[in-house]
Amino acid sequence: FDVGQGKRLTVYKDCHTDTINKVRFHPVETSRLFSGSVDNLIALLNTDEAKEDAALLGVIPNEECVQSFTLVGPDRNTLCSVSTTEQVRIWGLGNDDFGTRRAEFLGIREHPLLAREDSLGYVVETFYDQPSGQVF
Repeated sequence: FDVGQGKRLTVYKDCHTDTINKVRFHPVETSRLFSGSVDNLIALLNTDEAKEDAALLGVIPNEECVQSFTLVGPDRNTLCSVSTTEQVRIWGLGNDDFGTRRAEFLGIREHPLLAREDSLGYVVETFYDQPSGQVF
C-alpha cells in the first residue's frame, strides 16, 4: 500500500489458505515480507515482484498454527515462531538452510519458571536483544 498516494500497489492472496496472524518485513532485506497463518505456514515473499508466483520465495511448514514470529541474529537469518499453543520453533533462513528446523521447545507453558500457583504460563512473543545477541 502506498500511503503517500493512498492506493494499493500489490496483493498476494494465494500464499495462505486461512487467516494470517502475523506479517513482518525483514529488517535487513527490506523487500522480503514474511507472513504467518492459521494454516500452519510461514511464507516468504519478495515484494519487488508484482506477480505472486514469482514473489513466493519459500514456505516453512510450522506444524501448528502460527501466532507470531521474530527474526533474530545479527543478520536476522533465524526465525523464532510461536504457535497458538505456545510451542516455540527455531528455523533457519539462510540460502543453505531455509526452512530447516534448528530447535523446538514443546510444552514450554508447563515449565516451572512460568507457573504461578495453579496457573500455567504463556509465550506472548520472542524478543531479540541485538547488543547481547540473546533471544527472550
